[in-house]
Amino acid sequence: MSRAEVAVFERVGLDLIIRLHSGKTIRIIDFYEPSHDGQTNELVFEEPDGSTWLVHPEHTSGIYEQVDWLELIQSATESERGISGVIFPALGLLGAAGAVAGLAGGGSGDDNNNGGPGDGDSDADSDSDSDADADADADADADADADADADADADADADADADADADSDSDSDTEAPLPPSAQLDQQTGGTITGRGEPGAEIIIYGPDGTTIIGSGTADPVDGSFEITIDPPLTNGEDITVTQTDQAGNESEPTPLEAPDLTDPAAPSADVDDATGATVTGVAEPGATVTVYAPDGTTVLGTGTADPGTGAYTVTIPAQTNGEDLLVTQTDGGGNESPPSTATAPDLTDPAAINAELDNDTGSSASDGVTNDGTVVLTSVLEPSATWQYTTNGGATWNPGSGSSVLLPEGVYADGAVGVRQVDEAGNEGTPTFLGPITVDLTDPAAINAELDNDTGSSASDGVTN
Repeated sequence: MSRAEVAVFERVGLDLIIRLHSGKTIRIIDFYEPSHDGQTNELVFEEPDGSTWLVHPEHTSGIYEQVDWLELIQSATESERGISGVIFPALGLLGAAGAVAGLAGGGSGDDNNNGGPGDGDSDADSDSDSDADADADADADADADADADADADADADADADADADADSDSDSDTEAPLPPSAQLDQQTGGTITGRGEPGAEIIIYGPDGTTIIGSGTADPVDGSFEITIDPPLTNGEDITVTQTDQAGNESEPTPLEAPDLTDPAAPSADVDDATGATVTGVAEPGATVTVYAPDGTTVLGTGTADPGTGAYTVTIPAQTNGEDLLVTQTDGGGNESPPSTATAPDLTDPAAINAELDNDTGSSASDGVTNDGTVVLTSVLEPSATWQYTTNGGATWNPGSGSSVLLPEGVYADGAVGVRQVDEAGNEGTPTFLGPITVDLTDPAAINAELDNDTGSSASDGVTN
């Protein structure tokens, strides 16, 4: 392999990567790993003409130095490291390229294991852990457990039992009280009343079961209690109440559900653009979804949101003229949300519009002959609609402006002139065509006249009887 075949040298970790112009890659494992005496490897290429070149691959394009191969081998052989410094197999691996150690470094075979005989760790004892005692655990005491005290149990105190304290007595009251009775005010969600053991501490936990949202003490005589929650719970939250007796034993929880006095948020809602016959969206799980007509009172349809995901589909009479529908959800507490607006598709053509000559100046007011080509609309357009006109029977349509169009002078056959409106969704109304129209803007030619009988002294003196 010649130097010209090499595209680039790369270092990846301790490996040397040689990328060739052919697309092939040669990887020399651990090329950059020094030997135990600090020597590094060198790479030698042999050209087809027999010349040998020492490579410096730390430069990506390579820097080459011509060397004598035999002198290089002899230098490595005569060094203090001896012939072990030459890596001959690399020559075969690379074809004409080889790696030389000594100059090149080379492995000595030392495994660097200075530990005790046979146990494989770094301490001087015969067990397999790294501490200096003779047991098999990793602490420094002589017992066989893994804690740092001298007894044989697994806890960290100095007594011989398996608990973490150092005494041997037991409490006189270890029995937890029964759960307290409790009720949450359903009108405001702000007061909890009930009964527990006299003098017990009453604790109220939030929906997460750990956050304390209120506490108090049961009456020392009859155990009754009344605790105010601030802020009140008004959205159907699930909470719990416990009591803790004077010995510190806490009861199991009593579950409570707060009243749902909060209106839900407006649901998401979309009307099917293809048909206008279904409304889909997401509401609170289990909520009742109501679709209202634009008047806000006429119910077009209802449905129930999925109890898991809240997704819903409500079928309604097809709404196809761009109506703005109102959609609400009603939760389990009977609270109805504010409405969201869902716009129906506009699939309906607008109504036809009418037009006429603004000033018919012919022999009659309806003969279509005029010296004023103004055609005016006589109908009102739909909101946001535009209008168009044609002068060639609908072959082409031109955008109208204002409420009239001025026809050029000419003769227009019956049905040549027409108008139509186009709504905001692009639906085109049925066109209306006018009768024949003649727009004549040209003055007629001058005409001549004379005396029929000039009886004067000459035939042209204008004197006649």
